[in-house]
Amino acid sequence: MDLATAVLPGYTMGQEVEAAKRAIAEANRLGIVALSEANADPDYLQAYAELDRRGELTAAIVAAVSSHAESPDAEVRRLQTLKEQLESPHLQIGTMKIFADGVIEAKTAALLAPYLDRPGDRGSLNYQPDSLNALVAALDRAGFQVHVHAIGDGAIRETLDAFENAAKQNGFHDARHIIAHLELIDSTDIPRFRELGVVASFQAFWAQPDEYITELTEPALGKARSRWLYPIGSVMNSGAVVVGGSDWSVSSSIPSTRSRWRSRAIPQTQREAHPGFRKSG
Repeated sequence: MDLATAVLPGYTMGQEVEAAKRAIAEANRLGIVALSEANADPDYLQAYAELDRRGELTAAIVAAVSSHAESPDAEVRRLQTLKEQLESPHLQIGTMKIFADGVIEAKTAALLAPYLDRPGDRGSLNYQPDSLNALVAALDRAGFQVHVHAIGDGAIRETLDAFENAAKQNGFHDARHIIAHLELIDSTDIPRFRELGVVASFQAFWAQPDEYITELTEPALGKARSRWLYPIGSVMNSGAVVVGGSDWSVSSSIPSTRSRWRSRAIPQTQREAHPGFRKSG
């Protein structure tokens, strides 16, 4: 893909604005009037701000800016600059998005124990603990929220450790830092969400035995570890704050249907009969 995308022309700002307008209209169609933009680049933010200037931004946007893995001070300055330049009455810019690891299917999620089908391989962390600790502490100290993608139990533990370190350095406050996806959580880490005031953002639509789970995830983890996939009830019962997200457009924005990316597990006739199903073309 990179070979092709490297030579494709970039989108114009006009195209970015129209794309944002269409996406928000789809959310409005479903009754959604506030959105969490979990991974925005500056062009996305410019498009939202332009729609707001025109009076055409029909949803409130809370945007998370992607981390560039620069020095903590540089990341804080970059986020502050974007906030000062582009924040508007209906566009809130105060969050940084960090990818702590990858995904289990590609064996890039960071695990506490090795993948069964790759002895000795526990995936990889995108940040070493010291680097993540420093970045999270700097953002927290500056009053910014942190939104972390963490799939594997190793990445989730590293992220919780970083939030705990930030609280020790800066003092505990109602930061409402977020960990999203949370596919595999070690049971000993479940109480820490409540203890640290970390918001657990699950995509509950993924917590079902579709082909991603049965053909890719369970063989890599084994039955014992797979019972801890998406432990939403356990995290809720611990007293933590649990929120739900669609992860659209990776998944469908309609919870009861599938996007084309995850439609294989539902028979074609069943999908076509569902009132929310629309054929792609």
